[in-house]
Formats: sequence, C-alpha cells, structure tokens
Amino acid sequence: MNIEYTKTIFLLLSLFVYASNETLGEETAKDIALGNIGSKNLTLTLDNDNSSDNLLCTNPEEITKATEVMDEAITLLRNHAKNKDDYSLYHSEKNANLYFTKPGNPEAGKLSIIIQDPNKYDDIVTLLSNPNGAKYFDESFISGKISRLYNTNLALLQQRHKSRIGSLKKYFYALMKKVNVTPKETIIAYVPTDINDHNNSNNKSFNKTILTKANSLRIDINSEEDIRKGKLKKMFVNVFGYIVKKETDHINITYVKFIEGSYSILPRWLNKMFRGLNILKLTRLIHLFSDKYMYITNDNI
Repeated sequence: MNIEYTKTIFLLLSLFVYASNETLGEETAKDIALGNIGSKNLTLTLDNDNSSDNLLCTNPEEITKATEVMDEAITLLRNHAKNKDDYSLYHSEKNANLYFTKPGNPEAGKLSIIIQDPNKYDDIVTLLSNPNGAKYFDESFISGKISRLYNTNLALLQQRHKSRIGSLKKYFYALMKKVNVTPKETIIAYVPTDINDHNNSNNKSFNKTILTKANSLRIDINSEEDIRKGKLKKMFVNVFGYIVKKETDHINITYVKFIEGSYSILPRWLNKMFRGLNILKLTRLIHLFSDKYMYITNDNI
C-alpha cells in the first residue's frame, strides 16, 4: 500500500485518539483526590476477599525465580529505553514520540512522552505500579488485583479487560516489579509467565516471551470461580514496562512493549498501525497530569 496513504490513515486515527484523550482527561481529573502514598503501601490497593497474608508467597524457590526473572526484565527494559540505533521514528506529536524496532531486531514499540510538571513524579510512579492504574488511560480496562505478593515491590498481578468484539471478557497475569534506581528514576516492569489457574477451557500452551527465565517459570494460582468455569478468555501479553525519570523542569516516561510472539492475520502495515494506536493511549497521561492541583494515591485509584 502507498506509504503516504498509510500515513494519512494513521494521522486521522491519531487525531481521534487525541480527541479521546482530551475528553478522558477532563473526566478523570474530577475523580482524583489529594494525597500521596509510598510503594510500601502497595498491598493497600488489594480488593480481594482474602487477606494480604494469604497472598504472600512462602515458596523460597518461586520467590527466587520470580526475582531473577524480574531482574532480567529490568535490565532489558533499561537497555531498550537507551537504545536509539535499533529503533526508527514512526510517529511524532507534541510531547510524544513513537518508535518501532528496525527489521532484524526483536519486534518492540517504544513511546517517549514528556510531562511538563516535575512535581508529578511520585504520582506517576504510583499510578503506573498500581494494579488498577490502567483505568486512567485504557478504556478496555475493567479491574486489576494482586494475586500473589513476593515483597512490597514485587507481585503477580491479574488484569481484566473488555474484548474488542462481543461481551466476552479477557484477562492476563503478569509479574510486576518496581525498582527505584535513584531518587529521580524508577523502572516498572511487567512480565507474563506460565500460570496454572485451573481454567479448563483454556488449552493453549504458554506463548514464550523474549525472556528465557520467564519461559521456565510456572506458577499455580487458586483462581476465581468465573475463570475456573471458563467464562473469561486468557490472553497473552509480552514483556512491557516504564522508565520514569524526573528532570529539572519535566518528567520523561519511556514505555517499552515487546511484540515478539504475537501473531495476526492483518497485513503487516495495518497491524503495526493498530499496535501504534494502542501504545499511543499512554499519551493520555500528558493530559491527566496537566493539572498541577491533581494528585493520585493508591487509595483512590
């Protein structure tokens, strides 16, 4: 297909996303209260019938393997955030640049966005590491929860999403780790792993990720009744994460999402365009944090 025609389609769809961002920013700004909370209170965001004590992992081998997986993920994300040679610019707009890896590299998208208020650093980290934080920038998001807790900065999360077609709901599990590299830099990594949640209707094998260690980790979860009965469809997501840096007069957020292992019947150019639009949902954070009187806490996410 003609490249100029493709760019025109993408531009029109991007304008639609921009308009949606404006509306979403106005709606969510009304729902955010004052305050701030540290990562040590991550368990306070749980919305489960079980107490947090029942969610604590007591298996030393699982804890060690989960920690090793996430350490590898943190290094991978940081390297890709810094990598410029293997990426090419795909789309640019005010305070946001979208890149995709060049041919011959593991397929990944990278979005760099700028938040003009440096005082929003703690709030941004809180939102991006909260199981329910995605509701502020992803309209398909339904709910999130911690399914297993390893320590205050490492947990296994479950997220539920609306399906693009029909009323069927989807869900996925991912290990999440937050690392405070410096007082002004935080990395938040999400890594899918092989989960046995006793969903008898899901016979698909686990799709391997870019991380070797993650592919060898299998976790058994006592899932909810609707999952066990096959009322939700388990979906696969690849490794993704955020690098949040506080600069003198702004905050830079780099979002990296690996696409390797995902397949589609769509033409490559169209598939890439839809992936780009999905990543661009994160530009809603620019509008969300444009109000200097707005603060986010784990308690009200």
